[in-house]
Amino acid sequence: MNIPPTILIVDDAEANRQTLRELLNTQDYCLVEASGGLEALKIAAEQPPDLVLLDVMMPGMDGNEVCRRFRADTLLAEVPIIMVTALDDQRSRLAGINAGADDFITKPFDRNELRARVRTVTRLNRYRRLVEAQKHIHEQAELLDKARDAILAYDLAGRVSFWNKSAERLYGWTAQEAMGQQVERLILAKESAKERDDRQAVHLRSVVVGEFSHATKIGRTLVVESRLTLVRDHAGHPRSVLCINTDVTEKKLLEAQLMRSQRVEAIGALASGIAHDLNNALAPILMAAELLRSDCSDPRKCRMLDLIQFSAQRGAGMVRQVLTFARGAKSDQGVVQVKHLMREIVEITRQTFPKNIEIRNDIASEIDTIVGNPTQLHQVLLNLCINARDAMPRGGVLTLTAASTRIVETDAPAFADVPPGQYAVLTVRDTGTGMPPEVRQRIFEPFRPTGWTGCSSSSAKSTPP
Repeated sequence: MNIPPTILIVDDAEANRQTLRELLNTQDYCLVEASGGLEALKIAAEQPPDLVLLDVMMPGMDGNEVCRRFRADTLLAEVPIIMVTALDDQRSRLAGINAGADDFITKPFDRNELRARVRTVTRLNRYRRLVEAQKHIHEQAELLDKARDAILAYDLAGRVSFWNKSAERLYGWTAQEAMGQQVERLILAKESAKERDDRQAVHLRSVVVGEFSHATKIGRTLVVESRLTLVRDHAGHPRSVLCINTDVTEKKLLEAQLMRSQRVEAIGALASGIAHDLNNALAPILMAAELLRSDCSDPRKCRMLDLIQFSAQRGAGMVRQVLTFARGAKSDQGVVQVKHLMREIVEITRQTFPKNIEIRNDIASEIDTIVGNPTQLHQVLLNLCINARDAMPRGGVLTLTAASTRIVETDAPAFADVPPGQYAVLTVRDTGTGMPPEVRQRIFEPFRPTGWTGCSSSSAKSTPP
């Protein structure tokens, strides 16, 4: 909808103002009147007109003085002024030009000339305002491009209408690629149902602030702090949504790491006390197993006593490991016979796991010894086997393999922080249900329960001595 130009008619004579009203088509213009200079300045200050038709000869304050005051006011300095005068001499025109007039028209008026002059001046003024507005928009766009936050806007149908440089850097889509595209397809593929409801609440609340999951062009998930503002038109109707997004992915990771380290500290303090109590509980078991073993004559019972003694010794070793963790000390390293360790794990699982789980092993006869902590390695492998058992409640196949491999210079980039050399590769594989994402994110936290449902496979690697 085009708003007609506003013309301010300034003349102390009612008859002159009425003549101008009749000569100008009121359907094409919005006409406002003032009977003197002070009234004209007050009206213009409230709403600057597109054109002033200004009488020169007025009592109190003449047209030249009114013109000078318009030009001295920063808000009104660019308003075009046509002087209306009965004096068509050079002196009067020079005085008006010096005061700041843009054009002159002489009484009595010629209807066609008046309309032509008014139409020309108002059009030129509209073009000037349009150019200034476009320049202002470009300046604002340049400032927005320099902002570190990703700033974008989309209409009520979800089509992108603005996309700054930081949005290009954050999401990977160029402004040319993003303009006119659906914002859901570009960045909202990873949002949850709750996040979608929160985002759409901007139509009711006008402003929404929160954390949202966004996606980049290559599919990477981001966590952003987003401020969504509903933009309205002059009539107050919703027109578009403005988004200012700050990438907080790295911040959230650091917060999670800090919380994890604090949790580990608390667990370490607790573990230290528990470890002492466990030592006291394991000591009688070890002594009783040793006494019973000396008087044992039944081979089957002897094997069971051996298993009890072996398991209690492993438990004592794990208690020492907990104490090592709690105190922040380094664990003892030594030479580990990998194939013997793997065979112990196979024997334990076959004797203790349900019969509907088939235990398979593929342990290379020639495999290097490694340098490590045997108790820790035993615990890792046993935990993986228990996780695999819990992931196969209806039975399945558990396979343990051990082999030697050599990593050369060309393979090194595929293994982070692993230098070239000879390695032993230990693998625990099951046919279970797999780990859910929330468990997979926490698999490296210490003292997690071993009964994770769905641990499918893992591997351990060590350097040879």
